[in-house]
Amino acid sequence: MVVGSHNVEFNRLAATEIVFLDAGRVIETGPPAQVITAPKTDRARRFFHPSTGPA
Repeated sequence: MVVGSHNVEFNRLAATEIVFLDAGRVIETGPPAQVITAPKTDRARRFFHPSTGPA
């Protein structure tokens, strides 16, 4: 099943894999613990951890 959601907590609990899209392009994929907690791309980091981005 594929579900689209911006709700990070729902995604963390319900997903077995996250596909992070930006402007219709796949930016990052992986298990929720990896993508949400330690994203590899700057764009995913800014989404999941907005307070750690540039001021």
